[in-house]
Amino acid sequence: MKKVISVFLMVVLVIYSIVFAEDVPSKKQLEDLKSLGIMVGDEDGNMRLDDTITRAEAAKMICTVMGVKRSDFISEVAISAFPDVTDSHWAKFYINEAKVLGIVE
Repeated sequence: MKKVISVFLMVVLVIYSIVFAEDVPSKKQLEDLKSLGIMVGDEDGNMRLDDTITRAEAAKMICTVMGVKRSDFISEVAISAFPDVTDSHWAKFYINEAKVLGIVE
């Protein structure tokens, strides 16, 4: 549980430092987030830092920081853990994993 809380706080601090920094994040900071797979942007690669972070995006970032990869889910078939997340949603497995880890309810 301490590990989950520590990882969650780290993600929150990273996001906070990006969103609430006085200056726009540097190109290097954005490249680092992209290269680590934490934040990759939308389908066009735009980071959209002024947009609200969704549960799906937060679950994906937290799972990525914790070492959970999309490839871990390829052979796994599961239904969505939440009725508002369709079985075809891009982040379904991340959201399900975040639920298993006790990060979302």
